[in-house]
Amino acid sequence: MQHYGSHRYLRFLNYAFSVTKYHYTHRKPRAAQVPPTYPSIIPVLGHLALFIWDNAGFFRKVTSYNGKFTSARLSFLGHDIYLFQHRATIKNIWKMSTLSSPMSIQIYCLKYLFGLSERALAIYRADRSGPHAKPYPGSNVTDENRIDYRTHHEFLRALSGPGLAPTLQRYKTAFARNLDRLEFSSAEDSWNIMDDFQDFFFGNMGASLVESLLGPSLLRLSPTFVENLIEFDNNVPWLARGIPSFIMPKRYRARNRLHEQIKQWHAYARSHFNENSISDDGDGDPFWGSQLVRNRHTILHEVGQSDSDIAATDLGLAFGLVTNTNPTAMMVVWHIFRDPQLLKRVRRELEDLFASESIRSIDPKQLSKASLLSSVYAEVLRLYVNIYVMVSPQHEDSLLGR
Repeated sequence: MQHYGSHRYLRFLNYAFSVTKYHYTHRKPRAAQVPPTYPSIIPVLGHLALFIWDNAGFFRKVTSYNGKFTSARLSFLGHDIYLFQHRATIKNIWKMSTLSSPMSIQIYCLKYLFGLSERALAIYRADRSGPHAKPYPGSNVTDENRIDYRTHHEFLRALSGPGLAPTLQRYKTAFARNLDRLEFSSAEDSWNIMDDFQDFFFGNMGASLVESLLGPSLLRLSPTFVENLIEFDNNVPWLARGIPSFIMPKRYRARNRLHEQIKQWHAYARSHFNENSISDDGDGDPFWGSQLVRNRHTILHEVGQSDSDIAATDLGLAFGLVTNTNPTAMMVVWHIFRDPQLLKRVRRELEDLFASESIRSIDPKQLSKASLLSSVYAEVLRLYVNIYVMVSPQHEDSLLGR
């Protein structure tokens, strides 16, 4: 009993010291110092329990001091994580090429969210060369194993500039086809009723996004794929906490169903695709869907990823496609429709720009000229979107400011 009491007393002293140091560092800052560690009662677990209980609220709490934004250092099972919110610091982070690799958060998501195996994660952990054509100084990764740069380069090619045009056209075609199937009334004084607003967006816009990059075969083979993706999206906050499968097996089974559907699609595409399947634009095909997917699979096979590993990374691709855009678009439409005057103004703006033009032929550059619609979109982002970006210096410490 006395031994237990002495341990409890030492823990109290350690906590009291960390609280004192935390406040002293905030009140007496000096140049080139790391952020103070946020006090923790249990040093071994660090802040893991508070993160699991309420991660968003916990982050808000630790990144403010006396009502102002501040930086903070957290401990998760022996690993230090630094949180920054100050505007000047964030600007410095974006300017530093040595902090441009998102590999840390990529590894975390691939492991906990999408279920990538430890064997497959090793290639990501070993790559400290960065996402640019020129490797970081001091890295010794072979060109073939530069998984960060090779996959990053493919995304840049496919999702920006001229490379995006074929994907946009496939999306517009699929989205217009999905809307045509609904047979909605287009009369201005007529309303259409739907059971679930979110399901409407995922089932139409989300499915169109999946088809635009992953092709029509996946959804034809697995009609419940998008529905399962919605269930997975609801499970992500729990998977992100790293809770093991025996505690919440249902959530892991939902992810496994998606893995199996993706592997079924992969097997079908491998047996049916040939070079003649590629469309005239040189990008799309009915089996793999796009040059992005074909090239990614080539890269991942070259670095030794198994079929199950590639299914996990493709789940990440599908999840990012659907969940990054659907919620924002849904909230934009919701805000427009709940304000009759705003609805009239947005409709008038779009009619002036496009008249009776079909969705299939709308130029996205013209759509960006819809200033009112763009302002609604920007305001929705401001109101609802919080983004956590994780970066890490690969070879040296960085001076960031506050």
